[in-house]
Amino acid sequence: MNFSPRHYALPALVALALYVAGTAWVGERQHWVAISPYPSEHFMALATHPDGRFFAGAQSGAVLERGPAGDWQLHNTGLPAITWLRPDGDGLIAGTIAGVYHSTDGRDWQPVEDGLPDDLWVLQFEPLPDSLTLLSPDRGLFRRGTDGQWQADHRRGLPPGVHIYHYARDHQGGDHVGTVGEGAWYREHTDADWQPNREGLHRNARGFSLLAREGGVILGSDRGAWWQAAPGQRWHALGTGQHGFRVLDLAVDDQDRVWAASDEGIWVARESDPDGRPTPWENVPVRDGPQAPVSRFHITDDHHLAAAGAIYRLERDTSHRVPVLVMALLAAVLTWGIMQLPAITSRNTPSGHR
Repeated sequence: MNFSPRHYALPALVALALYVAGTAWVGERQHWVAISPYPSEHFMALATHPDGRFFAGAQSGAVLERGPAGDWQLHNTGLPAITWLRPDGDGLIAGTIAGVYHSTDGRDWQPVEDGLPDDLWVLQFEPLPDSLTLLSPDRGLFRRGTDGQWQADHRRGLPPGVHIYHYARDHQGGDHVGTVGEGAWYREHTDADWQPNREGLHRNARGFSLLAREGGVILGSDRGAWWQAAPGQRWHALGTGQHGFRVLDLAVDDQDRVWAASDEGIWVARESDPDGRPTPWENVPVRDGPQAPVSRFHITDDHHLAAAGAIYRLERDTSHRVPVLVMALLAAVLTWGIMQLPAITSRNTPSGHR
């Protein structure tokens, strides 16, 4: 049988068309993949230095460093459990369960006092145009001015003894906090008294995270994420369907996707229009690792990272392409076989019946 390239052109086109259509129908999938060594360490804080180095703070007090070349180093610092890390000048600042520390290289750390009380439990740093804000759940907010000194912020209006779990400043200059058991609170400026801001939230809501955006504020609570267009307006559930999970951290990426870290893994929702109309939450799987709990996001222009004990990075999932390719090749073989039927039939027909 004499075969020429044209005998394979149609099967090849069929295979190509099915592969392209199949991958387009499945769509682009993503999953979270563990990238950190040292599986015994439980990382809770993530930061990228302007020079390209990446750092992670662990529950043990150790600091993990990854250089621009991708090499990992674990520094046993002797710090208390690290809850927050961020660049600070030429170095790093770390919030721990017992104080604030500063380092120029991520290895050697010195305590920061400068007006802060001893053994301060730090849960968040938030940079502002004129200062750096520190949040302590039981002590409230502290602000560092241009002189480097820390000063306690006032708590006027807040319920006595309430624990604050997250702080955010909106685009109009107003301050927001999420509390444990008392929902969300707001003040118009730093000298104003705090006012309750919980219309529409469930009773005794716990506000674990906040995300301020152009279109409003998102609160992560013990019963999902909630969106508010402006202070004092009603809160609305963000993300339909599964929205009862505890949201420990919130982040938004350059595709306007809202990411939620929870005890039940990592979820993503897209706000379909500027008024915050909710869209369904989708679970994004964690490959070869625990689905929960997830404590922190670190999303930049280059990477989506999450702390869930190990450190995870969002990557494209190409595993679905293999079965699609197999089906396309089988279709090509079937097409080729069908094309050969006339020749085979003609060859096997007795000469007297032609």
